[in-house]
Amino acid sequence: MPGRRVPGFSARLPLFEVALLLVMGGLAWAAFHTYAVLNGSRREPDLARDTQDIHEVLKLHSLLEVKDRYAAFSDQLESGVGELRESLLVFLRDKDRGEIGRYHRKCDAIEAWLRKQRENVDPRKDQMLRDWLASPAISAGRAPGSSATSALNVAINLEKLLAQADRAFSNYQATVPLIGGKPVTPDVVQKKLLKATEPEMELLNLARQARDQATAIGLFVEQRPAELAGQAGARRDREGLSAFITATRTGLQPVFYVLIIALILQSALILLALYGRFVVTPMRQKMLEDTTSIEHERKLDHFARLATSLAHEIRNPLTAINVRLFTLQKALTRGSTEHADAALIRNEIDRLEQILKNFLKLSRPTESKLARLQAEPTLREVCDLLAPQLKRQAIEVKVAEVEDVWFDADPVQLKQVLINLIQNAADAIGRRGTITLRAHRKETRTAGKATASIILEVTDTGGGIPPEVQDRLFDPFFSTKENGTGLGLPIAAKIIDQHRGLLDFESREGDGTTFRVILPSAP
Repeated sequence: MPGRRVPGFSARLPLFEVALLLVMGGLAWAAFHTYAVLNGSRREPDLARDTQDIHEVLKLHSLLEVKDRYAAFSDQLESGVGELRESLLVFLRDKDRGEIGRYHRKCDAIEAWLRKQRENVDPRKDQMLRDWLASPAISAGRAPGSSATSALNVAINLEKLLAQADRAFSNYQATVPLIGGKPVTPDVVQKKLLKATEPEMELLNLARQARDQATAIGLFVEQRPAELAGQAGARRDREGLSAFITATRTGLQPVFYVLIIALILQSALILLALYGRFVVTPMRQKMLEDTTSIEHERKLDHFARLATSLAHEIRNPLTAINVRLFTLQKALTRGSTEHADAALIRNEIDRLEQILKNFLKLSRPTESKLARLQAEPTLREVCDLLAPQLKRQAIEVKVAEVEDVWFDADPVQLKQVLINLIQNAADAIGRRGTITLRAHRKETRTAGKATASIILEVTDTGGGIPPEVQDRLFDPFFSTKENGTGLGLPIAAKIIDQHRGLLDFESREGDGTTFRVILPSAP
């Protein structure tokens, strides 16, 4: 059927290929680092690394962890404050309310990050490092440029910095609150930017302190091994360390070879998967589409012949009944029960005639007489035609955003499609609602090629289409209305298909429905 339903995400992510690429990346990372370890272990260990005992290694490693946390603290505060200010400035410039949502989400993310960092602080470990940095082993033999001098600049006070940052960020948020149900206007945001300057500077100052501490710790960690190299007894663990390195190298070599083999196999697997997705699958899809198209045309031809024959067979007795009814109705007294019954029968005969006409339109549609049209006048005309009628149901029909786009279409047939969609939208609303008409330009893919298209949208504020109804929406004679024929949407879809276009829709229960008429735009 020409019409179809648009899901929430029309493009299916290649999850299998992504997973293979991630595994391949992990294997490559592991192989690279294993090679780096093996390559480093082949070199003769330098004196500084040989003389470090296990306690020094653990403490220096802990200091590096603290350095990383200081650096992460600085990066998070600087980037977070910058993003918050950027969101407010973009809102002032573009009046895009989505930036206020982005501002709130970033505030929540910073609060959550600060809370998590405070939870991860280990006071005992920090105190152990402070005691070690203040110990005589570090401060003895202090000389300019030595690690002892560098240790003076190291302050393990991340817990205090986090508390100050939390307090400063609370002050920042409290300057001019952008929550609490109050409307957010450019004046409120401007006032926020002015009053938030002081807490912003405090947060950035804390970020600079953290960056300085990370630099001081890095300098200390770089200088400490060189100082230890000159101390007495530096060679006592050389033999044990050499044995450990040799054992490590011997154990890592098989792991490295296994990683290389796995990486080669993974590369072959990802090539096969990509070949299947980008070569085999499109070919299979194209063959399936061609087969389906041929079968669809064959069924349509059979359906058209059957519909013509059936309409002819039904129309003959209907004509005879109509003629006889006209004769009988002339003999009946106007206003009598019999005359009213005859009128009712005539109305039903007329309805059957209309159903036959619609049925023939579906099976044998009228040839389209294309003309060069513009989006806005077309939508305005339909809106002006139906607005007075729908106003009695307290339904507003309005034309919203419309791009100045030209396209080729049959004016009468396109008007029929839009009227049908608007009437369906009004039936879905019932009473009190809004129907919005839009038009915009967009590139769509037709037969694998990018095509410039115009999209005419009819959006309602009704209750949406139930999922069990969506799959049958374009089936002939399927209708949820009490007196509906079920031919309106199939005929509309057939008309748009004749225009080399597409009729689709997107709907969720409780959120309304949007029907889209997609047509090729004119050059």
